[in-house]
Amino acid sequence: MADVSDFYRDGLLLFGHECDGIPYEKKDGHLLLHVVRGKKPASGYSYASGDEIEREIHQALGFSRKYVLAIHALCHREEDGRYVFNSPYYGNAGPGRGFCHATDCELLDPRLLGDASPMVIGEHNDPHWEMTVGKFNTKYIGGIAHELGHALGLHHEKGCIDEPSATASLMSNGNLHYREHLNGGTHTSYLSRTAALSLLSHPLLTGTDRERWSDPQAEFVDLKLEADGSVLRVRGQVKTGIPAYAVVAYAWTMQGDEHFARPYPVVLSEEGRFDIEVSDLMKTHAYALRLVSFHVNGARQIINRDFGHDASGHPSAPWVVREAERAVLQQQPDAKSLLTDEAIARASAGDQRLLRILREVLDPPPLIDLATTDQNSAYLSDAEWQSASVGWGKPARNHYWFDDQIRKQVFLQIGGHIHSKGLYAHSTSRYVFDLAGRWKQFEVKIGLHDKAHTQGTAVFRVLGDGRELYRSRVLHANSHDKPVIDVIGVRTLELLCEGAEGHNHNSWAIWADPQLKR
Repeated sequence: MADVSDFYRDGLLLFGHECDGIPYEKKDGHLLLHVVRGKKPASGYSYASGDEIEREIHQALGFSRKYVLAIHALCHREEDGRYVFNSPYYGNAGPGRGFCHATDCELLDPRLLGDASPMVIGEHNDPHWEMTVGKFNTKYIGGIAHELGHALGLHHEKGCIDEPSATASLMSNGNLHYREHLNGGTHTSYLSRTAALSLLSHPLLTGTDRERWSDPQAEFVDLKLEADGSVLRVRGQVKTGIPAYAVVAYAWTMQGDEHFARPYPVVLSEEGRFDIEVSDLMKTHAYALRLVSFHVNGARQIINRDFGHDASGHPSAPWVVREAERAVLQQQPDAKSLLTDEAIARASAGDQRLLRILREVLDPPPLIDLATTDQNSAYLSDAEWQSASVGWGKPARNHYWFDDQIRKQVFLQIGGHIHSKGLYAHSTSRYVFDLAGRWKQFEVKIGLHDKAHTQGTAVFRVLGDGRELYRSRVLHANSHDKPVIDVIGVRTLELLCEGAEGHNHNSWAIWADPQLKR
């Protein structure tokens, strides 16, 4: 325990912060250990028993001990000489509290970090792991340091771009490299700048309980994600009741491991503003993004977002669209503020198109009179209809129907593509238009919304002056057609949709890009 404390002390000192390390509870100058006997025999506990053990410890010690490191006697030696560990080995933190698990063993001793004697261990994910006694101590003492970091509120991260590449951040896989220079390793772990920045305000290190359990009442406002070439700029402001001093953006690939999140820490301006450049990105990957604000009482405010890359390889932020869609669905008063020209201009090219769709839902353009317009082409979803009815909900143009009670989605999506134009046509549905015999061709993409259940079916029909011009096959979810239909001389055009197989359940039919041409 002293060695782990020294690791934190020395790591913080590198950033100019002097302290004595981890302030363990002591009595008469000696480390104080509280012995709690499990309610079950050792064989009744396993790696997955963390929550159960935590409850037992809290019941025995009470909740006054806000930061707890539990070291379990859940190691035994098999007849073949293997050391087998059945202990939890993880940590977590909450407001003003933290808890982590580790395990004990008679060979766990920092004085043995250089011991080259062979040994074999078994644990929850590997029953037979050969290593030296030194490597064992690197792994398991490093594990204590890592999980203790979680109890202190540290997140997984692999260190900033400019930090030593030949070393391993403790909160990445640094637990596997703890002081490994003592047993021939070359990637000795270190305490990252981000971890140090986080610990500066931790109550255990500041030695103060002032506002320790208070909610910072913080929020991220004016949050913007902008593509600047291959760099994603994350800008915004932290508004809070308890002052914040820094913000960190953590980014990692959705296909990858959070342990290897890249942190981008910045110190806030006096107004609480931040401007972060997230780089080191792979253009073909989607990313998770976590923003964390650090407050002077040790509290944290966390929000999670994600982003990807558009066809040009520039970062895009789908959550920007999702937030705007949610505001439209919920008919929030500020929905229009998310869809201004300036807001749309900041988005990626692909997201700009989706934001324009949402803006037209709130502020639709004037309707076209198909009988009098001189345009060479027109979308039926932008035109006046003579009548319209649908089997569920209400007729809707250029978006999926929603109201105060039903808020499933806004966008019309077929085959993975979101269409800017279209008619919501849940079966049984009928749309009637006056063409006045002035159009020649009608082309459209027909299908069920991608989110429709597999039981959904639909048959699409097009009638001209009462005569059937087109009838589709039975379409199921995830299938579609693109008919082109002659409408020369047609005065009244009808679009009909019916459920097949004797029902209209999940018949979420869509007439996508329903375009007339001269």
